[in-house]
Amino acid sequence: MRATGWMVLFLVPFLGNPAPAAAPAAPAPTAAAQPVAFGDRFPGGAFDNLNAGVGGPASINLGEVIGRKPIVFCMWSVGHHRSEQVFQELQGLVQEVGPQKVALYGILPEGSNKDRDAVRQRLQEMKIAVPVLLDSNYKFIYGLGVLRPPFIAVLDKDGMLRLGGGSSLKQTLEYKMTLEDGIRRVASTGSLGTYGMLRDYYPAVEMVGKKVPEFEINGLDGKPRRWSTILDPRKPTVLVFWAVTCPHCQKMLPSLNEWAKANPQDVNLVSVAAAPNETVRTKTQEYTTQQGLVFPVLIDPDMKLNDIFLVVSTPTMVIVRPDGVVDSVLTLIDQNFAKTLEAKSKELSRPS
Repeated sequence: MRATGWMVLFLVPFLGNPAPAAAPAAPAPTAAAQPVAFGDRFPGGAFDNLNAGVGGPASINLGEVIGRKPIVFCMWSVGHHRSEQVFQELQGLVQEVGPQKVALYGILPEGSNKDRDAVRQRLQEMKIAVPVLLDSNYKFIYGLGVLRPPFIAVLDKDGMLRLGGGSSLKQTLEYKMTLEDGIRRVASTGSLGTYGMLRDYYPAVEMVGKKVPEFEINGLDGKPRRWSTILDPRKPTVLVFWAVTCPHCQKMLPSLNEWAKANPQDVNLVSVAAAPNETVRTKTQEYTTQQGLVFPVLIDPDMKLNDIFLVVSTPTMVIVRPDGVVDSVLTLIDQNFAKTLEAKSKELSRPS
């Protein structure tokens, strides 16, 4: 399920995973904050620059820039690891292709981060050297149709909106062409096809083929667990990322639990529950007891494990081979998860 609306963006942006910074609901669109159709020119406007100094003057008038060279916008949020990482990657790409060929602007919605000093400090820590515009009138939120951070949009040299909804440079635009390739192309030629709103992208798929690093995490019982002791060298280990606040998880977990009861030897099933505060932790404990979950429940209070596995939505299943390398990732689990797990069990299990 895709989140809709600005309140949904910051209160439940990742299908149940808690956001690092809450923001008030955006007001109704104004004349200055209307949707921009793909292929149409993006309107200009003056915005406060939260990165004044290293990132340019205190106020930026986009009307003086739009139509002169391609522009990449990146909506991000302070403390939101994934959006900060994507913003830094975009800056590195723009520095490589040449700021004279394409401009990068960070976008921060008003209300999501009220402490400007904290924003500036974080920008300094991230070594961001481009303007960061304060979306005080929600022109970007409504104009671009932003759903959640990170959100990348691209204008061509004529100021025409060509794509939105980007969340990774590795995201596919078309056959063998990624978002990074698209930005390189528009920087080189000034033009880009109209791709519209990109499909949802789940960065966890980038973990496929990579070895899981060692980590330590506490179980719901408070006891620490290390990855080396969780991994089963004889059969697939399946990490199920979920949150008690996620309705999809509440629908999927009982079925998964019944399957686990009937197939206890097929896979090493372990769940990872997001619990950013004591209230959610208590609800997680109550839900686990109520459902009688037969698999271990690990607690990820600061979302570090979600970050390691690049999980941005729940539920997400990460299937790991007995040698510790990620085999595959399942997102938005549907009724076919049982069939997939059974197949993976036969494919990946080692003879005892």
